[in-house]
Amino acid sequence: FNYLGETYNSDIWYSSENEWFPVLQNNKSKEVSFTKSNFFFGNLDTARIRLAQKQAIKKRAEEKEKFLCSLGGKKNIKYKKELFSPFAQKYLNIKDNRYAVIVVNEKGCHSCNEYILDVFKLNRTALSSYPIYLLIIPQTSDYVNLNKKNYNLEDWNKVKTINNDKYNMVELSSNYNPRLILVENTKVISDSIYNPAKLKKIMPRMLGFFGEKWSVCSVK
Repeated sequence: FNYLGETYNSDIWYSSENEWFPVLQNNKSKEVSFTKSNFFFGNLDTARIRLAQKQAIKKRAEEKEKFLCSLGGKKNIKYKKELFSPFAQKYLNIKDNRYAVIVVNEKGCHSCNEYILDVFKLNRTALSSYPIYLLIIPQTSDYVNLNKKNYNLEDWNKVKTINNDKYNMVELSSNYNPRLILVENTKVISDSIYNPAKLKKIMPRMLGFFGEKWSVCSVK
């Protein structure tokens, strides 16, 4: 309402614990505090539909918050980095205190993914000495097995995979290019996505985290 004495020529309904109360009856207005959020303007059927929609939205938010709390994190998206360590423990079975994860997403740059997979293929023996994991996020059913076979990674336990729905809980952006996550003492100390122009910096950055230089085999 904009001014004292203004009236509204329709029904106003107030909901409390699934009981409905008309605020305006027989042109007699009741005293109402508009600080509450469960007032509905219009007929009762419309009010009930709107309440059901609000309850559905609230339920989805509560379910998401419950999932995030189960990981020990917070519901705000800016805390996704903090979620990654408990996420890795629970869903990827990574128990190391200090480790690195390179993420390859099928939705990302195809040539970038090939570069990362080639690096792991050519340097598998050297990289096996470090707690370095390759996390593959598939969009199609055969993507993981096909790449394990093509890049000789079938029997390597450092290759992890998880479905896209779960990974979305720790995905930071819609840029699906290779992602490097460095974790120490259960804390993410670096989390970066590498575009094609900077892709060759990903291995020196990762090995530098372990105090080593990128002196193993490279790819063209």
